[in-house]
Order: sequence, then structure tokens, then C-alpha cells
Amino acid sequence: MLELSIVIPVYNVAPYLPACLESIFGQTGFSFEVILVDDASTDNSGSICGEYARRDSRVRYIRHARNGGLSSARNTGLVAARGKYITFVDSDDFLAPDTLTRNMETLRAHSDADVLEYPVQVHHGAEETFCYKPSEHLRVETYRQWIERGGYAHSYAWNKIYRRSLWQGLTFPEGLYFEDLYVVPLVMQRATGILAVTTGLYYYCSRNGSITTQVSLKKRLDLFHAALELYQRLLSESGWQSETLGRLYLYTMDRQIEVLQAGGSTELPSRRSVIRLLGAPGLSVASRFKALLSGLLGRKASPVYSSISKMLRL
Repeated sequence: MLELSIVIPVYNVAPYLPACLESIFGQTGFSFEVILVDDASTDNSGSICGEYARRDSRVRYIRHARNGGLSSARNTGLVAARGKYITFVDSDDFLAPDTLTRNMETLRAHSDADVLEYPVQVHHGAEETFCYKPSEHLRVETYRQWIERGGYAHSYAWNKIYRRSLWQGLTFPEGLYFEDLYVVPLVMQRATGILAVTTGLYYYCSRNGSITTQVSLKKRLDLFHAALELYQRLLSESGWQSETLGRLYLYTMDRQIEVLQAGGSTELPSRRSVIRLLGAPGLSVASRFKALLSGLLGRKASPVYSSISKMLRL
């Protein structure tokens, strides 16, 4: 059986696509297919896709008649995929050598796991780059443990290898920015085991003009609504500890503050009990202040904090 489907959405990335593909074809030791979904590119990307498809039978090239966006391209790849597992790579990013080789070996050794999450160099090439490591050692987690360690803050579609059956009935929402933040937590919730590993590295590249480098109220709202949707879903479920919900609330509050600073309005409901996190370990000074404000001011905490931070910048 084909082990891995690698879905790569492509749109006007001719200067970067060959490096992305070469980093994948350097991976060995497992069977895979590469599904290139050209979302109606107007540059030379389509020719590059076609050339790789002619040279290597593992490459499947699909071209959209018109541009539908990143989610549309990924959803096309989901439908076309045939592997036992599936992963996503953006066409202007690349993988470190042996990333998939070693992590597929780990999945074979832990056949009961449904997802493997590996390190990513976020904003590679920019000043604010940082390396996100899901764990300091190989660890098998439940969805609850993934939430408790704040995995939702890194709900990237890439840097994960999923059992493809987890995606049954799920798609990336179209028309939204940060679409993976909406659907990845739903996929993770279906997993019976999540492998957090230290092996491999995904290079998420920061480039001028890319979607994530352009700030707008629409983008801030989509990011906030993804966090708010997760918070409200967990709030409606039983068994979640107050501290876990409180930390997720503060994460969502950060996204609300970004919306306010971009000219939006307050939507975040009150959670005064978050003040109990004042003495919690690992919380930054800024987060403790937000917890204090939330306990004292309720729904007004976000606009007050936004105003204070604006004044301090002046």
C-alpha cells in the first residue's frame, strides 16, 4: 500500500517550487506520491509542475481552471490522495534532509498513533524566526494532552503527518485566512495517539508579499474567530480543567486585542475566573496582567489592555 501522500498547493511560486520539490525527492525509505495542485498560476509554475510529472511517475499534476485559494487547492489534494498517511507542504517552503524518512520510520514503530507532529522553523528568513518544537523528547499524547500543552497555538497544516482516514468528512474552510487553525484541532481530536517528536524540520519561509506577511482586519478577524471557535467548543464540553480553559482564553484574548488594534470591535465574552491564573507557573508578566484585568473588568479587559499598550508605544 502507498504509504504517504504529499499535497502541495501551487500558485505563482516559480522561483521557489524547485527547491521545495527537491527537498522532498531527497527523502527515501518509504513509498509516496506528490500531488501538485496548481491553483491557476499565471507564472511558470505550471510548466515546472508538468516537467516534474513527466520526469517522475510519483508526481500527479492537477490544475484548477480558475484560482480558488489555498484551501480549495488543499481540498483538491485531499480528494485525490491515496496514501495511508497524508501531509501538506507549501510550495515556497522546504524540508530538512531525512525529515520524512525518519518520521515515517517512527510512525511504523508506533502503528497505533494517528498523527506525528515534528519541529518547524517558523518565519525562516525573517528577523522574528523561531523554532517550534512540539516536545523535547519523543512523546505519545492524547488530544487532551495536546490541548493542555497549548498545541492549538501551532495548528499548522504542514509539520504533521496524519493518518488519512482522520480527514474523512473534513475539509479546509474556503474564503478564510489561517484556514488550518479551524480544521487541524478537529483532526487532532479524532486521533487516538499523537506523536510529538524532535526529529526532522519543516522550514516555513517568510517572504515579502506572502499572505501571512500582509496584515489586515480580515486576517486578524479570521485568526481570532478560529481561536474563539475552539475556546467555545471546549467550554461546551465536560472534563476540561479551569486552568486549561483559562490559558486558551488568554490566547484568544491576545487575538481579540490584535483585532481591536486593527480597528475591529470586541466580541470576546467575559471570563472573570481567569484571574485564578495569576499564580500559575510559566505565565508571562503580560499574561498575568491580562488575567488580572479580565478578573476585574470582564469583557472590557481587552479594549482597556489595547488602549494601555497603544499609549505605552507612544
